[in-house]
Amino acid sequence: MSVFNTLTPDELMFGYEEKLTKIASTIYPREKRPPSKMGLLIGRNSSLLNDVETIYTGEKGMENFGLLDKLNGLDHLPYWNSLPCNNIRASEGSLFPPRDLTKEDVVHVFDKDLCRTWPLRYRWNEVKDGITVGRYTPDDNAFTYSDRNSNNKCFCPGRQKCPPDGLQDISPCQFDAYVVHAFELEKASE
Repeated sequence: MSVFNTLTPDELMFGYEEKLTKIASTIYPREKRPPSKMGLLIGRNSSLLNDVETIYTGEKGMENFGLLDKLNGLDHLPYWNSLPCNNIRASEGSLFPPRDLTKEDVVHVFDKDLCRTWPLRYRWNEVKDGITVGRYTPDDNAFTYSDRNSNNKCFCPGRQKCPPDGLQDISPCQFDAYVVHAFELEKASE
């Protein structure tokens, strides 16, 4: 047995049989069961997505346009125990309320892979192909757990210590396997 696998591009992207993953898919509880195959795009094909997102259309006012109302019938994210971490008030990423109307400098985006919403901060306007657009970038403290952003401590439930700044523990939406996402490696604490 080798720690390396020789795969075709199709297998790498869309799945291949892997003994440990196959075993885990049979013994994990149904709600935490991983796919039976290993692949970079497993579960990303729209035919495999099971989430139902209810969003505001703007029919009753543009201040909530494009924001999630419910995810799978829930008005909060099931991965985290308390606000603001389980807040669902965010866009799925392509529609936002008009800034001219809301006067908000921060918009939130729901990222399924990170099990959370995260803030994008308005920085400036620029012109692209003759159209004025707002430039948004991730908020400076989006992945900060220290005293500079105590709001993020609820992303560390049941842990005595949060991950270093710049990292995100995404175990709750990765079958409780300890998985950490590096937002920006150069900003991550040592």
